[in-house]
Amino acid sequence: MLLPSFYLSLDVQNDSIIKVMAAATSFEHTIRIKIGLIFFVIILFFAGILIYSYTLKRNMDEQQKEIQQYNQLLSRTNRLMISVQEAQHIINAYLGSPRRAYRQQYDSISADIYRQTIQIRDFLSQNDQQILLENMLDLLDEKNTIVRSLTMQFRGQNPLNELDRKIDDYNNLMRDSLIVTSKKDTTLILQEKKGFWSRLRALFNPGHPGDTTLKIASQEKDTLMKLRVDTVVYSDLKNITQEASKTYSSKIQGIERQVRDMVLAEQNISLQLSQLITELYNQTLKTAQKGIENSGRLSQRIFVFSIITGVLSLLLIMTIIFFIISDLNKGQRARMDLAREKQLTEELMESRHKLLLSVSHDIKTPLSSMMGYMELWNMEETSPARKKQLRSAQNSGKHILSLLTNLLEFSRLEQNTGRRVNSRFRLNDILNEIVDMFRPFTEEKNIRIAYRSQLPDSLFVETDYTILKQILSNVLSNAVKYTLKGGVTLDVKKERRFIFVITDTGIGIDQKDRDKIFKPFSRINNTLRTEGTGFGLYVTKGLVDSLGGTIGIASKKEKGTTVTIELPLQEVEPMHPEALSAGARKDDVPSGKKHYRHVLIVEDDAALGNMIREFLTRQGYEVTLCSHLDEMKKVMQGCVAFDIVFTDMNMMTISGYDILHAIRKGYPTIPVWLMTAYDDYTEQKALKEGFDGFITKPIKMNALLSILSAGQVPDVSEKIQTEFPLLWGLFNDENAIREILSKFVETTYRDTDQLEEFIRQGDFKAAQQLCHKMHPFLAQLNAEQLGDTLRKMDSLRGKDESAYPNWKDELAQTIRNLRAFADRIFLADKRR
Repeated sequence: MLLPSFYLSLDVQNDSIIKVMAAATSFEHTIRIKIGLIFFVIILFFAGILIYSYTLKRNMDEQQKEIQQYNQLLSRTNRLMISVQEAQHIINAYLGSPRRAYRQQYDSISADIYRQTIQIRDFLSQNDQQILLENMLDLLDEKNTIVRSLTMQFRGQNPLNELDRKIDDYNNLMRDSLIVTSKKDTTLILQEKKGFWSRLRALFNPGHPGDTTLKIASQEKDTLMKLRVDTVVYSDLKNITQEASKTYSSKIQGIERQVRDMVLAEQNISLQLSQLITELYNQTLKTAQKGIENSGRLSQRIFVFSIITGVLSLLLIMTIIFFIISDLNKGQRARMDLAREKQLTEELMESRHKLLLSVSHDIKTPLSSMMGYMELWNMEETSPARKKQLRSAQNSGKHILSLLTNLLEFSRLEQNTGRRVNSRFRLNDILNEIVDMFRPFTEEKNIRIAYRSQLPDSLFVETDYTILKQILSNVLSNAVKYTLKGGVTLDVKKERRFIFVITDTGIGIDQKDRDKIFKPFSRINNTLRTEGTGFGLYVTKGLVDSLGGTIGIASKKEKGTTVTIELPLQEVEPMHPEALSAGARKDDVPSGKKHYRHVLIVEDDAALGNMIREFLTRQGYEVTLCSHLDEMKKVMQGCVAFDIVFTDMNMMTISGYDILHAIRKGYPTIPVWLMTAYDDYTEQKALKEGFDGFITKPIKMNALLSILSAGQVPDVSEKIQTEFPLLWGLFNDENAIREILSKFVETTYRDTDQLEEFIRQGDFKAAQQLCHKMHPFLAQLNAEQLGDTLRKMDSLRGKDESAYPNWKDELAQTIRNLRAFADRIFLADKRR
């Protein structure tokens, strides 16, 4: 009931984590909404400012446009006024001297005035201003009419011309002859010629001097003709003069009247122009003032709007920020709760995983004894029935191991701590082993099981042996479990990937159940009430994914199921049997000379130790079993008498590491193999830590015999020539080289222990001196890469540790590498 309670507590913890995560998610969602509100308020604020600014700019542009229009009006009106003044100046000149050039110039200016007035009228928008311009046009028309009338009068006949003609005629009529005698010369003095008006006055007022003056200065006699003015001529001249006077007076009055009208029109035009200009100026000033007032109002409104919206926005933002801070605090508390729950869950999962490892270890250790004895009995039994029973019992034990492996893999998948440990093995060996494991079950159910391979028997692959075995075991287990008749077939072929097809004729799976079969603790409804954990296929899917493969299922109800697994296994060159990992060796008992005859077993489980000792003793080996610390101390004193050592990892008073280091210090040539039931321990880890090999529990007796067989011991001379060519070139003596290597291993352990002490003491200079002593010999052993840190330490002699701040960590790693290198130097025993 311990494991179910663990799962129950973990489910409860998961529920609490889900609730905390939901609360944290809710807080985060609320915070996002409130932050969105803040952005919305800010956007509204700036949008309002933008709209107000746009409105202000548009109004200011309109006012500026109006002011420009009025300025243009003022400019045109000023030009109109100047044109009117020029026209008046020309008309005044024309009145004084009615020349044609003045009239033409006046007509041109009048046309320009009319054109300017029309332009100004079209430019105006107010009716009163347009009325002023209409009146100006009427006055201009009237003025032009007056000018035309004056022109006609100026061009008419002068009434005094007739009077002049009459006077000239009368001068040629009757004249009297006068004889003038004078002794002096006669001189004629001409006066300035009088004009028309002067002559006219002289006619009616004879008292004025005449046009000419005669002065006689000689006494000579001359005959003169004197005009006779009689009453008829006078009367005629008087009538003509009166008529001319009337006509002239009439013309003068008409001219005066037209001049007065023209002056009045000019005054009206000037007045209306002044009114128009004044009105335009006033309108411009009003527009400018209105623009200033509008700008002020708009600025005030923008200022008030900015203040109000700014205050409101600030208050709203502060309120939202207050709630955000509150939500953040709640979210922080939720995250802290989530972190605590997560930590607690991880601790529970870690505790559960440790518990599973411990339970697995505690189960595997006695199971090793049981399966070992069954294997021993099976080798000695001759009765076929008994052999069948023993094989069935062995396969049941293997099934228990598979369940334990599934449980541990499930825990690793939950923790995401799964890792691959690649090894090389013959693919057909593992497939035959898996099929043979299920054969007793198929025989009991009276169904067949077959393995068909399209691969050569000598094909070797490199992948994780345990994971591949667990994948195929889980699928075959389900196929055998749910097949009542017919059989199960395992087909293997290679295309782009290795393809494993497991086909059964079982009860099949409904389409609706296919999506949930890869979920943990999922059990589908079927007619069979078989037992199971519910996470076998979940583990299988996770293991397939860890190898980078795919798994697919095709099934029909009551017809059967086909599971297709594609894995990217790496094909490698065939290997010698001694190079195979312990987990991948064949179960056949090897034959030949037994080089490892004296065997030491260090195991605190008495049942397992006795079983191994009994089995190896029956095979002809000399076995010593050590299970207590006191026995171990005595055995270590005579350890040289043993050829190989097998040690458990965790024992009550001592560990496998202690055994390894104790043997390496005194006897570095003796191979030490590790036996453990912990699933998280790998062969690579064992080799890295200095062990010569790794055996998993339950221990296969045939695998143990394979290790002890002659094939396990390499040819020393060949190994020395290959691994240490420099030493072989110098000495060409196997015994001498073995002595040198043995001495190297001993001094390496001693020197590395001393280096560790210097690291603990922080003695940089002493460590430098020891590194100077150690690194030269590594070049002779073809292991210069191991001495990089040693050479760096040596090159810094005379400097303090500030020149190499990480020297402790890097030197500690070098110590581990040197010990691992020393552990891997395999030499033949001095006795042989």
